[in-house]
Amino acid sequence: MKLLIDTHIALWALAKPERLPDALAQGMRAGDFEVFLSMVSLWEVAIKHSIAVAGGLRRLDWSAVDLMRWAESAGINLLPIKPAHCIQVDRLPYRINPRTGRAHADPFDRMLVAQTLAEPMRLVTADPLVALHEVDAPGLIEKIPA
Repeated sequence: MKLLIDTHIALWALAKPERLPDALAQGMRAGDFEVFLSMVSLWEVAIKHSIAVAGGLRRLDWSAVDLMRWAESAGINLLPIKPAHCIQVDRLPYRINPRTGRAHADPFDRMLVAQTLAEPMRLVTADPLVALHEVDAPGLIEKIPA
């Protein structure tokens, strides 16, 4: 089975593997899944890591280089952004965040859902806003506990 892991899932696997459900962690280690990390996740981490916040602390401790090295050492495939993925983003409806009443418009999340649809592969996430797109990608989004 092909799995696309959301950015936070990759960061958990890198820094806090105990946060992953046992079946996912064991399956990734055993090679039961063909695991992919999107280039959009590297881009997201690069942006968030580079943003300095008050007191000189970073919003994210891990850099894109750290994440890429981890992915390579763990045998995780890097998924490029393809034209078909961009076209799929254009077709993807916006879903309403029930908490705010506004459209969930995170560009990183939208690209991950689009890649899931275009490839197709299963997207693993703990983000309830990404999971709003289950209706757009039936059977392709697996929401795990946060």
